[in-house]
Amino acid sequence: EDVDTARDLLPLLHDPDPKMRFVTLRALGQIRNRDVVGRVIPFLSDKRKELRFAAVEALGSMRDVSAVRPLMEVLVDPDRNLRRAAAESLGSIGDPQAVPPLAVALEDEHWSVRCAAASALGRLRSPKATPALLLRLQDEDATVRRSAVVALGEVGDLRAAAPLTLALQDPGLQASALEALRRLGAAALPDVERAFAGAGAEARRLIVDLVGRLEDRRARKLLMAAVADDGARVRAG
Repeated sequence: EDVDTARDLLPLLHDPDPKMRFVTLRALGQIRNRDVVGRVIPFLSDKRKELRFAAVEALGSMRDVSAVRPLMEVLVDPDRNLRRAAAESLGSIGDPQAVPPLAVALEDEHWSVRCAAASALGRLRSPKATPALLLRLQDEDATVRRSAVVALGEVGDLRAAAPLTLALQDPGLQASALEALRRLGAAALPDVERAFAGAGAEARRLIVDLVGRLEDRRARKLLMAAVADDGARVRAG
């Protein structure tokens, strides 16, 4: 039924009224029929920005890999909203060939694009994105830093363990960093242990709480260090 509906809508993509073309693109995105991807892609270069935007979103909903390369080109569009939407759609499609351009998008001049790129890379879960995501832990924008932390947890690369441990010292990142470290699991304990001594008292307390919940025998050494810690709150953790 959806296939027939999508095909019935296709003639409306040539309607003289741009509003009708816009509504049709949105409808095709909601139907998510991959057979019409080739008819939507040309709208990525339409002269009307709203039609380009609708096409980007529709392609993200359809999640067809044939749209990946065309969407990658949108990552350098002059309009930041289109760049952001393209990053989000690439994350939805989840094809690994999008990792390099999304890593470049982490350097975008606008925070919303950097944030979307980080989230997309998290969804792709490729360790190849780890170095670029680690750099975003020092981003000037707190939202981008938080998105990078979440993405690193989703990627699951142990190279992020020590930096995520240090990120616990940022009050705005503590909740996200704790969840990211939890997702890395017991395998991250050696790196967490090495970063423990250089962390602040509050960060060490959070680490102890996290490690205690992991219930892994390898955590015993770190917990013993916490007992000897000179911070009462750490011992209390």
